[in-house]
Amino acid sequence: MQGPDDFNNDPYYWQDQIFRTGVTHDLNLNIAGQTKGYDYAISGGYLNQEGIVEGSDYTRYTIKLNLNRQVKDWLKVGTSISGSFANSSIVKTATNNQNNGTEGIIRSALTYPATQTQDDLDNEYSMVAVPTRYADALNENRNISFRTSNYLNITLTKGLIFRTVLGYNYTHNDANKYWPRTMAEGKYVNGKSYGGDNWRSSLVFDNLLMFNQTWGKHNVSATAGTSWEASSNYNKVVTVQGFGTDATNGWLLQDASEMLSATSGKGTHVCFH
Repeated sequence: MQGPDDFNNDPYYWQDQIFRTGVTHDLNLNIAGQTKGYDYAISGGYLNQEGIVEGSDYTRYTIKLNLNRQVKDWLKVGTSISGSFANSSIVKTATNNQNNGTEGIIRSALTYPATQTQDDLDNEYSMVAVPTRYADALNENRNISFRTSNYLNITLTKGLIFRTVLGYNYTHNDANKYWPRTMAEGKYVNGKSYGGDNWRSSLVFDNLLMFNQTWGKHNVSATAGTSWEASSNYNKVVTVQGFGTDATNGWLLQDASEMLSATSGKGTHVCFH
């Protein structure tokens, strides 16, 4: 026969299962130097931040190169190239339903019965999702970016420089989420999946004429130029539900039985001034 001691559970059990001490690793390497007619700088970085909630973290890799060369007394060229990759693992913490439904990991940890533990999930409490299910669910954002800027300086005469710059930028973002049957959001619809991505690119061409001259205590400087930019962008978002299994984590959108929404957009823009 069970007695009072059998129900002497830790009331903070589920909070202990989802919270942790967040640790950050931030590593950077920089190399710079110069030689006759050249100067350069190379840097790389790694950042990893653990959230205080299990399953949440952010990782980023970066690299950058700067190179300049004085080709002639009147001619200088240079380039700057940088790139980064970032990945975010996100855990849903908010709720938008005062009753049972879209709980979020925090509310689930506060309301899930402490009489059940992580080792007793075969008899899950049906009213609230097991808090650790939110930590295990797919909810990721990824970002890739690339940038380069390349210039050429021509000294036409003392104090007068012509500068031309060609730059290119590209960014890509994608997000993927899946709410399985073990969570309130996917329980009654046999799993729900969200997938979306967007990208943007731009090409910039600038031409500048720069004047800077000093006579005694007087200085005169002026800049005139033109700028041309062409950019394009694209985005799409798809939400579906009704999967035969949670094993694929919703990656195979064509396996869903119902499409809830699908939107996309594309645009281009050219500017000259």
